[in-house]
Amino acid sequence: MENRTGMSLPGVSIRGLPRQGSAGSLDEADGKRLAIRALTVQGGLKLSDEGKHEKWGCPEKCNLRGVFGDEVVETMQRDMDLHDHPRPLTDHEREVVREAAAPVLRDIAAGGAIGLDIREEARADRGDQIVCAWASTADGVTGVDIWVSLGSSVTERVVELAEQLQEWEVEALWAAGRSATWPECPEHPDSHPLEPVAEGGDGAVWRCPRSGDVICAIGALGTRG
Repeated sequence: MENRTGMSLPGVSIRGLPRQGSAGSLDEADGKRLAIRALTVQGGLKLSDEGKHEKWGCPEKCNLRGVFGDEVVETMQRDMDLHDHPRPLTDHEREVVREAAAPVLRDIAAGGAIGLDIREEARADRGDQIVCAWASTADGVTGVDIWVSLGSSVTERVVELAEQLQEWEVEALWAAGRSATWPECPEHPDSHPLEPVAEGGDGAVWRCPRSGDVICAIGALGTRG
């Protein structure tokens, strides 16, 4: 697949990259870091002290430092270490994550999607202005790194997180053999999901991507008649 890092990564799904025009954005280095992290986690790769990794069962090696540079590889290595040894969030970080996650989790519960718990621990490092946490199913079997930007408004953080958790839900629902249009657009049933956006004075909302109509505020799916 082709992604925003400009690299061809066959069969690799990279979660967490914001959509074009979304409230959050990642720079090129961060995109490269996520790409090689996806290769490492999903492709069964291991990283050596020299910044080289080898696919298990495959003799081909890739010099990551030569391709991506020291800074990107070292950041990715910190991510891998954090994934094995998560860092508890500070009080302020927990408050930021809870505030952004609460309305999205209400909609997940109200909309019949796959339930998620937020683990208040960082398993990734995206710099001082990004708070990372971990969202997982109740049984802890599957999960995904989530993030919010300290430089964003509360509305933008809710949208950032809604985008990430919606992407995870769509993939998880599809894998479970269920309808992957979450949250389903009431104007066009069995067609497409709603999109999370920051809508002027309305705040963080779910909007129909076809008509542009605002359906409800994020967090209010369960209050619709």
